[in-house]
Amino acid sequence: ALRACKQAFELGEQDALAWGSLGLVRASQARFDSAVEAFDQALRIEPDSADYAALRARCLELGAQER
Repeated sequence: ALRACKQAFELGEQDALAWGSLGLVRASQARFDSAVEAFDQALRIEPDSADYAALRARCLELGAQER
């Protein structure tokens, strides 16, 4: 999944799904700050996405619990 995301970015694609997928990969690696950044990018492309907003919020919660 990470490789596919990177390929999409190298092609210059503004793809919310690629950013969302990157967010999920980062979250699965417990890299919550990086995941939030990826979900922010996805939300810039698809600002009305409840899914990306919810995933972003969850990563913020999990990141705060680690501190």
